[in-house]
Amino acid sequence: MSILTKLILISCFLCILLNLVESKKLRNIDAYIDQRIKDAVSDLANYRISGLKIQPAAQDGIELVETYPVEEDIFEILLAQDQDKSSIYMINVSYEIETTQKMTIDRVILCYISPADKGVKSIIWEKAFSIFKSHFYSTTQQFNDFSGFEKETIMGQMPQPWFF
Repeated sequence: MSILTKLILISCFLCILLNLVESKKLRNIDAYIDQRIKDAVSDLANYRISGLKIQPAAQDGIELVETYPVEEDIFEILLAQDQDKSSIYMINVSYEIETTQKMTIDRVILCYISPADKGVKSIIWEKAFSIFKSHFYSTTQQFNDFSGFEKETIMGQMPQPWFF
C-alpha cells in the first residue's frame, strides 16, 4: 500500500470515530432533555403548566436550571426581573407515559428567558434553544416586553385554556 492510500484510510477511520463520538454526545443530550422534561411535567394528575428556566450549558447543550410546579411561579420570577428584556416562550410538548396503558400527553410548557441570556450570550442561547425546540417542537410562541404589566395582564395575553 502506498503512503497516500494509508493516509486516506487513516483519515476515513478518524472521521468515522469522530462521528460515533458526536452521535453518542447527542444521544446523551437527548436523554438528559427527555428526563428533565418528564420531571418538569410529572404532575399529570392536575395537568398543570410547568415553567422551565433554560440556559446554555457547556458543549452546546442546554441546562434546565429551574422548574416551577405551577404557572404562577414563573410569572413571579418574571415580574422580579428586568421585564422589558425578558421573554416567555410557550412550547407545546407531546410525550408518552405508561400508566395502566400507554398514552400520549400533550402539554404546554412556559419557558422563561432571562435578560442576561438575550444579550451578549444570545447566539449561544439561540443554539441551545434550537436543540430544545428540535427535540420537542410542534409550535412555539414568544411573548416579549412585559414592562409595567401585572401578573394578571401577562396571563391574559397567553392563549387559554391553561390546562387540558
